[in-house]
Amino acid sequence: MKDGSDAFEGVEFVAGDPGVLAARPVRAFAKGSLSLLADVSARLMGDDRARRLPDVVSFAFWCRRAHLEALAKGYAEAPLRLGRGLALHIAPSNVPVNFAFSWAFSHLAGNVDVVRVPSKAFPQVDVICTAIGKAMAVAGDSRSAFVRYPSDGAATESLSLVSDVRIVWGGDATVARVRSMPCPPRCVDVAFPDRYSVALVDERAIADLDDGGLSELAAGFYNDTYLMDQNACSSPRTVIWLGADGCQRGRFWRAVRRQAAEAYDLQGAVCTDKYVRLCADAASGLVSERASFDGRLTLAPLAEMPGDLSDLRGYGGYFYEVEAGTMEEAIGSLGARCQTIVYYGVDPEAVREAVVDAGCAGVDRIVPVGSAMDIGIVWDGFDLARVLSRVVEAR
Repeated sequence: MKDGSDAFEGVEFVAGDPGVLAARPVRAFAKGSLSLLADVSARLMGDDRARRLPDVVSFAFWCRRAHLEALAKGYAEAPLRLGRGLALHIAPSNVPVNFAFSWAFSHLAGNVDVVRVPSKAFPQVDVICTAIGKAMAVAGDSRSAFVRYPSDGAATESLSLVSDVRIVWGGDATVARVRSMPCPPRCVDVAFPDRYSVALVDERAIADLDDGGLSELAAGFYNDTYLMDQNACSSPRTVIWLGADGCQRGRFWRAVRRQAAEAYDLQGAVCTDKYVRLCADAASGLVSERASFDGRLTLAPLAEMPGDLSDLRGYGGYFYEVEAGTMEEAIGSLGARCQTIVYYGVDPEAVREAVVDAGCAGVDRIVPVGSAMDIGIVWDGFDLARVLSRVVEAR
């Protein structure tokens, strides 16, 4: 039981209640934890509002019982593990469903969870928290609370004093601010700070695609980038081309432009920001004269391969692109902040070998085009089921 009676001052409860601090952790992948998540999945799948929200559907699909049981089998041979205790989650403000995945990972690990949801009134938050609240009531589960309070509120500091884990999603400033707050000596911080991602594409593979295959590739790339306006850490901002063939590259971008014209809701402010950015990039000599502006798709070819791509911050359909003569050259441009390589036309095992051989400080994921947003219990190089629980050893 945690002594944190004043921790919730000024806090709005979206689901759960202050009694969460009296709950205790359970073993990782406990049957009750799996059942609760499966119930949430079923409720969301049967909710008309949820079915109209693709990211909520993705979360519900991840939480289905068959997937959870398969996931649990992967940890069945591991030593007996117990949740670390109270886990405080600080969810990002720009990804509506991230808070739910963060909670699900920690709940499976056996923790008691207090989750700060985004302050913005996303419909996804209401739909998911309603389903979780109902599932908790039926199960008599009090291990979770979902709360909302201002980012500058004192609740994070108060809750830190009684937390055994702090899971912080957000920018570097948010991570630094939370880490500066006092916490118990054994508290474990799991931080997901600013990251960036790239796409690695071999143009020669595009030549083998018919129009239908090319449209499918463009749709996958669209989902990886435009759905979150490239704001997600896993959304590619730069495309690195192998096997240079300008003809195939142009064919790819025309397909992406058609996809964006059909599906992307262009905002005037985003369009203006992209134009200003392109002008600045051109004036600085960062991009070549081949740069092209379009409201829905702006291409910014780099004048040369930079030593580090981490400062290239395109969003809303603004893509830097650059050619690499070899896989090694491409990997050499990726710094410690690089999270994901989204690939097409290359062997993922060859990419992984190149990353390891180069001793790359970044790159935690290598996934095919269309999978950039597929979050899992292994994220940013952390196996969260293990990081968020502890081994109870017996000899």
